[in-house]
Amino acid sequence: MAVATPVFWLLFAFGSSAWGGFTTARLYFWATGRLPWRLLPFLEDAHARGVLRQAGGVYRFRHVELRNRLALGVPSGPDARRRFAPVWARRAVAGGLAVVVSAGQLVTLSGAVVAERVPGPVRSLPTACALLDTADVARLMRDPALVGAEDGASCSVGEQAPFSRDVSLRVSWELLSGDGVGVSGTEMAHVRYGRFRAAAPNADEGRSTWGFHRDLGGLGHEAYLSVRSGSSTYDRVETSRTARVGVRVGNAVIHLDYSEEFASAGRVADIAQILVREALRRADLAGLRPRQGDPGPLTRGATVRAVDRPLTSVGPPSPVPAEDNRLAYYDRRATGSVQGATWRDDERSYVYELPGVHFVFRAPRQLECRSASGGWGSRTCTAVPVAVEAGLLPDLRLEIRSELCGASCGDRETAAFLRTVPDNATTPWTKHSDATYYAAGPVGEGRYRMTMKRYWAWRYKDTGAQQAHLMWARVEVPSGHRDLAQKIINDMYAQTGADEIVLVD
Repeated sequence: MAVATPVFWLLFAFGSSAWGGFTTARLYFWATGRLPWRLLPFLEDAHARGVLRQAGGVYRFRHVELRNRLALGVPSGPDARRRFAPVWARRAVAGGLAVVVSAGQLVTLSGAVVAERVPGPVRSLPTACALLDTADVARLMRDPALVGAEDGASCSVGEQAPFSRDVSLRVSWELLSGDGVGVSGTEMAHVRYGRFRAAAPNADEGRSTWGFHRDLGGLGHEAYLSVRSGSSTYDRVETSRTARVGVRVGNAVIHLDYSEEFASAGRVADIAQILVREALRRADLAGLRPRQGDPGPLTRGATVRAVDRPLTSVGPPSPVPAEDNRLAYYDRRATGSVQGATWRDDERSYVYELPGVHFVFRAPRQLECRSASGGWGSRTCTAVPVAVEAGLLPDLRLEIRSELCGASCGDRETAAFLRTVPDNATTPWTKHSDATYYAAGPVGEGRYRMTMKRYWAWRYKDTGAQQAHLMWARVEVPSGHRDLAQKIINDMYAQTGADEIVLVD
């Protein structure tokens, strides 16, 4: 998108998408009778063209160099104030940085957070991580890892023990200010809460086979509960459930998501309500009463009383199912190594089961995996940046190719598969066995790579019927973490039978 002026417009966005026919920009229009500089179409156009990226109600420059280039020419004279921004915003950018207003804060486009006085009734909140009771977290997870956002407005906790059920929770908050004309921060928060409530899973159905959605009473000034089912297995067996509770208290909006593998809908719903009630208590919001004239709670009819009891009253989770899930597929007795280190029993990791990949394996928990070119069994996984910054894992990249041949893999089928493998012809392969080849060593500056390609098969014990597979995997890490790459590749080797055919019931 061409920028015709030396300054990119000052971006301020309390919200970005429609709820019930309104956006907060349209709410501003409703209260004042004028739309601020045609703000919404401009933001939407810039976002569509890839100049801005959007996170919730915040728009940021996608490319840091563009931001820096535009910031160099921020004008400071009277003409600039008339053309680009009101006085309060122009003062904030006198040093050459545009700002985004969101959740009652001034956020410079460099990423730093500058506190803004929020009129109330809620003027400030603790960091999101401080809203969680560590004793409650310890009851839910064997080995939790906590990551808080830099601005303190969100906090995530996840189970790291390798053979425990997958459990995670996330809490976040927003404080909203009024527009200074006629719409209060509480009314802004009411609209924001309504957007999230309408977008939550099962909001339209109320109840479905995949979960339910209901309004809650006795929790903040208005609250809702949404529960959905999910699947972590490639054959689509339902194995996880997530409960989300959204609460508004005055001009504050708090959301908490709780997810647990193999849990019932009732269990995750109860735990999420208990945790968010504790969060309200820690934020000193539990006893705050609505002010006269504040908007009433949104409801579609019947409202259910929110759970009000301690987490210790919730019974223990049900046993992990003995079959048809990632933990059941993983053979903890399997051993084998083509070169180097292997996982310790209790070492932090996660058992992955990826769509189209016909084996499970251990790797660090904080990976994002997506489809890759090469077919259904092709996946690329990369480390989540915020987890790398938190020191939970190094900057890791994992690539997998997997193919099911049938009873056996012929020469032509093998050759066709290898043509989909990146750099197969130029990789310095070392033969480990007739079925397995590997390569390991430095690549680039300060990086280490380990790669393996192999043929493997599993066979039914009763009938002797066989299913043959081809697989290729490559892990790249910083050189100081070469043992991690070795653990992942060696675990794949062990889980696919090492030098033996896997026998199954």
